[in-house]
Amino acid sequence: MYRLYNLIRPLIARYKWLRVTLHWLAGKFPFLLIPLQRNQGIKYAELKSSRERNIILVDVTHLAKTGLHTGIQRVVRSIYNELKELAPSGIDVEPVCLMADGGFWHFRYYDLDLGVQGSEVVVPIQGDIFLGVDLNAAIIHASKVGLFDDWRKRGAKNLFIVHDILPITHPHWWEGGASHRHEKWLRAILDSADVVVSVSKSTQDEVIRWTQQASVDTSNVRFDWFHLGANFDNAIKVSEAKPVKASDVDQSVVKLLHEKETFLVVGTLEPRKGHMQCLNAFELLWEKESDVHLVFVGCEGWMVNKLVKKINGHPELGNRLFWLDGVSDEYLTEVYRASTCLVQPSYGEGFGLSVVEGAYYGLPIIARDIPIFRELADNHAAFFKGETPFELAAAIESWLCVYRKQQHATSSGLEWNTWRDSALQLSNILKEVTSEREQEDV
Repeated sequence: MYRLYNLIRPLIARYKWLRVTLHWLAGKFPFLLIPLQRNQGIKYAELKSSRERNIILVDVTHLAKTGLHTGIQRVVRSIYNELKELAPSGIDVEPVCLMADGGFWHFRYYDLDLGVQGSEVVVPIQGDIFLGVDLNAAIIHASKVGLFDDWRKRGAKNLFIVHDILPITHPHWWEGGASHRHEKWLRAILDSADVVVSVSKSTQDEVIRWTQQASVDTSNVRFDWFHLGANFDNAIKVSEAKPVKASDVDQSVVKLLHEKETFLVVGTLEPRKGHMQCLNAFELLWEKESDVHLVFVGCEGWMVNKLVKKINGHPELGNRLFWLDGVSDEYLTEVYRASTCLVQPSYGEGFGLSVVEGAYYGLPIIARDIPIFRELADNHAAFFKGETPFELAAAIESWLCVYRKQQHATSSGLEWNTWRDSALQLSNILKEVTSEREQEDV
């Protein structure tokens, strides 16, 4: 069977109809995969480790392949850098990359600093910890063929981080088969994990609720959570160590923002972020002669053609409406400082970094009343409900009244993590796993 698979692999790569057919057959008749899984098992059983010292194996697959420094990849890099210094005693931290070279799924060591992939196949030993920080879709295949089962047998612990499950709970916010792919990934990690760690208590609650609704057996999985951090080193450099380059910042825009009360929305333009409701609400305010600015900072995402067309053709664009797409960190820092209030109208978030950033810059916050924003900023923000422009416009008007009397809620007491704080929280979870392992060995 495995030899047959190797023979038809070039045809699978070339013909989409064959890929679809084989995918359907595998889903309908899963026993067809058994010969492939057995072959994988034989390969795994033959592998031997070349070391004795324990390692925390950090999955950097997408970071290694794309070099991205945004979104989840920023989280991966930040957590890895901090864990190198905070790992439990006697344990090293090494980045690893998942691949299927040689006809079987495995990890190889990867040097993030040099961007070089090692040739050695990762073979864990008793006491190792795998940390799946990256949102790695290939985990689905590796889990299916028994890679993580093999690691468990060798005495390793598998931890996976969940950033959110919004494509599953709200599929209408994404294109194509995103919901189906995300659910396959979530089921794979739940099947492979000893511990599932979410990036917020709200996300953990969502995961547990979904497993109960979907009747997924999690009796062998422990759930935990921690908060992500933020890196404000750049803000410190801009304010204390170096002048901002003229090429990095449009000072004419910054000057305009300083002249009026400015409401800032930070985040990729996508359906769940609430940009359309926000723009429509401010149109109502402008009609009522409320002379305030609205600023969107974020790149164009998906399913927002109507929104983008409306922004680009808006009569207030460049006057009271601004869309800053792809700006530098220095520019964003200046925009934060020029703004009066951060608005967070998103319908769903795994964490909600802009709330933390807004608090760092001392901005008051108006946020949609959803669990994650309550978790982050409960007593340090104003909250609004409702999905119509009228409801948000009314909330902005009410906030302006109390703001002008200096009676508004401030973000000054909101606690936020640096990446060191975040990694400390995660390190404590890893220490608990290490302690549990030692107790099992006794």
